[in-house]
Amino acid sequence: MSGNSITDLSSYWNRWASVWDIMLRLVGLDCRYREQGISVLNLRKGMTVLDIACGTGLNFPYLFQAVGPEGRIIAVDIAPKMLQKAKERANKNGLNNVEFIQGDVSLIELPYADAAPAFWCMISIPEHQMALENIISSLLSGGRLAVLDLKFINDFPGAILNPIFNQICRFTHQDVNREPWLYMEQLIDNVKMREWKLGGLLLSNVYLAWGEKK
Repeated sequence: MSGNSITDLSSYWNRWASVWDIMLRLVGLDCRYREQGISVLNLRKGMTVLDIACGTGLNFPYLFQAVGPEGRIIAVDIAPKMLQKAKERANKNGLNNVEFIQGDVSLIELPYADAAPAFWCMISIPEHQMALENIISSLLSGGRLAVLDLKFINDFPGAILNPIFNQICRFTHQDVNREPWLYMEQLIDNVKMREWKLGGLLLSNVYLAWGEKK
């Protein structure tokens, strides 16, 4: 990806920072799925976790509860305004064990970690396969990755709704045609997947895919 493309992507997501929390709540993409995604990481006190595309830090309360003050939360995002919101959330809640990294997760060097949630981002990261490779390379042996995102509806009314959802995603610079769970099977072990029909948008399904690095 060119430097200009990275700058454009950062600027695009900067524009979402002020409304991101509200939007997720309105479309039903907040607590229910987030809790499920964190739970499959099998986090324990003292662990280090990479919060991929952390956005405004909505994962922080769940991650902190799991790893405790003795653990580390390393928040990564490409958009500085998203990271600023995340820092404000961490400060407001007295979370002193959160570190912040700005950059494209498909390109930057990531610190080693025990686990990594990547929520609502795999349809947005341009080089998503490179991102998956980079995240997994940073995981310690036995480390877990959890990907939570949107996908097409497999059965009825998918034939009607999938083209509509595809056009919405194209307009918002996202690619819902991707199937990251299949690529994960090439990189890590014991990949499992759960799917919620229709999700909160009524235009797509929500999926959770997770696996373990051996």
